[in-house]
Amino acid sequence: MKMFQQFFSFVLLMSGFQRFQALSSPSADLNVEVRPGWKTYLTCPLEAENIEWKGPEGCESHFSSHKTQVLHDVELHCAGVYTCSDAGDPDQTARLHVLVPGEGSLMVRCQTDSYTNSHLNCSIHEDFLCPCVVTANAYRNGTLSPSITKHFTSEEVHDMHFPVSIAQVFCAYGEHMEGIHLSVKVMTEKEYWHINTTIIMADIVVPGPPENGKVTCNQISWRFPSNWSESSTFFPLLFLLDLKMRDDRRVRRLLEGQTNYQIKDVEEFRVQCRDLFSDTSPWSAWSPIFRREC
Repeated sequence: MKMFQQFFSFVLLMSGFQRFQALSSPSADLNVEVRPGWKTYLTCPLEAENIEWKGPEGCESHFSSHKTQVLHDVELHCAGVYTCSDAGDPDQTARLHVLVPGEGSLMVRCQTDSYTNSHLNCSIHEDFLCPCVVTANAYRNGTLSPSITKHFTSEEVHDMHFPVSIAQVFCAYGEHMEGIHLSVKVMTEKEYWHINTTIIMADIVVPGPPENGKVTCNQISWRFPSNWSESSTFFPLLFLLDLKMRDDRRVRRLLEGQTNYQIKDVEEFRVQCRDLFSDTSPWSAWSPIFRREC
């Protein structure tokens, strides 16, 4: 898989797999994640005792009529959908989706445009070749956010975007000594990835660009981004001004929290911003260029 770059990204490496876990899937009733080197137990959920099993071609010759089957060292060609049916009533059928660990690691990036936003905007950029399912949730101090499940087609898998709710695990007005833990799972037809990481909000909050800039004869002014909290005293921003003077000189200024600057002979300017109190906070995009009105 290709590596993805961008400075708002954070690398999410493969985590240890503590147990088999079920994922939502469009093609099976239950998903079983294979742990490398371990036996995999498939248990048919039907009430019947005499069971008929079917699996990927070439991978079912050792099956018996028992409700539980044991798979040893499952490889990619034997991953996929296994079907169990009641031998006396073939209409009673259940499917189990056997998944093997995918190769390599994933890179996921998340960002949000305000500390008061209720969710993160996350994305995965990898060269998947087939449809997949992504599930994700955030957790902190034993509290879980609602899990999201999103399906992606073959055309969408190269640039997958999904929201992660943080309303239950993050309060913008509270003190947070630790980050938000994020769990992301990706499942294709035969493979799975399970990633856990911790994110720090200050590292991923990217304000929108400042707005409503004006240039008058004696000063310039602008406003906080509309997506930023109105409580600007609680969430102050650092502004970087890029000024073009009437004599074509370029001047830059850093201003803490204020939205106007007394200066003459400005022809035009643009401005960007970031969290005042975090040196690791990303800068916003530049605003449009605001030009002289007098």
